[in-house]
Amino acid sequence: MNQIMKLYDNWWENTLLTLPESNIDDLLYFTDEPDIEDISNSIYPLVSWSVISIFGPDSIIFLQGQLTTNLEDIEVGQCTLSSHCDPKGRMNSNFYLYRQKKEEFLLILPSNNSKNAFDALKKYSIFSNVEIIDKSNDLAILGINFEIKNDFNDKGIYCLIKTSSPLDFIIINKNQNPIIEIFSSLSKKNKFIFRGEYCWLFQLIRCGVAFINDKDINKYLPQMFNLDALGALNFKKGCYTGQEVIARTKYRGKVKRRCLPFKTISKIQKDYTDKLKSNESILNSENQIMGSIINYTFNPNKKNTFIYGLMIIKSFDELQSKNQKLKIKLLDNEDIEITPLDLPYSLPI
Repeated sequence: MNQIMKLYDNWWENTLLTLPESNIDDLLYFTDEPDIEDISNSIYPLVSWSVISIFGPDSIIFLQGQLTTNLEDIEVGQCTLSSHCDPKGRMNSNFYLYRQKKEEFLLILPSNNSKNAFDALKKYSIFSNVEIIDKSNDLAILGINFEIKNDFNDKGIYCLIKTSSPLDFIIINKNQNPIIEIFSSLSKKNKFIFRGEYCWLFQLIRCGVAFINDKDINKYLPQMFNLDALGALNFKKGCYTGQEVIARTKYRGKVKRRCLPFKTISKIQKDYTDKLKSNESILNSENQIMGSIINYTFNPNKKNTFIYGLMIIKSFDELQSKNQKLKIKLLDNEDIEITPLDLPYSLPI
C-alpha cells in the first residue's frame, strides 16, 4: 500500500489500512475502482469532510437567527441543506444540517471550509447559551449511495443520516468503535464496494449540489448555488443574517447567476487536470468570461478521462437561449471544450 498522508489523525490512517489499496493526494481514491460513472452500491470514506456540533439551550434560537433554513421545520433525525451568510447575503458556508437531538445540530461539510464556518458561527454566538465544537477528531463520515439494510440504533455504533437526495451519510464514533466491526456488520446485509472522494464529488455533481470552498467565501448568494431549489432557503421564517438581501433578490430582482453541472466534450489527459487549478474561468466562443468553476472531478485511475464539474454561469438566460459553446482556457492557450449538463431538479422561475 502506498504511504498515506496524515490528513487528520491516526484513526483514519489505520482505517484506510484495513480497506482495499488506497491512495491520497488531494482526495482519496482506490486503485481498483470502476469508472466514476459506475452506479454500483458504494461506501465512500470521506476523509476530507468535517462535522461541527452546535448544542445548548439557545441552539434553536441562535441558529434560527443565522441560517437560511427554518429550524422549526427540522425534526430530530432529519437532515436538510442549509447555509450561513454574511450581512450582505453572501455565503460564508453551506452544509448538510442534521438535528441529532432536540438541542443539538450537526453541520456536515468539506473540511477546506470547516474552519471558516466554525469561526463565522462562533463570532455570532457570544451572547447565546450555545457550544460550538469541531467534532472531526471524534466523528468520522462515510457517504453512501444506496439504501442501507440495517438497524442503526441497535448498538449505538453509528447513526444513519438520510438526506433528500440519493446520497446519505453514516456517522461513526471514532473513540468507541473499530471500523472493521462496522464494515463487517454492514457487509452481512448489504453488497457494496469502496469508492473514494473523487467519485463522491461526482455523485454531488450529478445531484447538482455544490459547496463553498475557502476561495469562494462571501462571493455568492445562496440562490446562485441553487439552494432555493434544494430546500435550503426559507423566505417566511423571519430575520436572519443576510436575509434582507436574499429576500430582495427573490422578490424584487432576478438571480442572474446559477450553478450548473458540466462535462468535457471529450476525454483529456489526466495531467491536464492540474492546469485547471490555476485557471477557473469559463469562456464562450468569443473568449468572453461566462462564469467560473466551483469544483471538478475525474477518474484518477485513467490516463485519459472526462472531467465533470459544477460551474457558476453569469449569463444563465443567455446560455439557455443561445445554446452557447463553452470552454476552459488553460495558461498555455489550449482550450478544453465543455458542455452543460441537465440539473436533476427544476429551478424557480
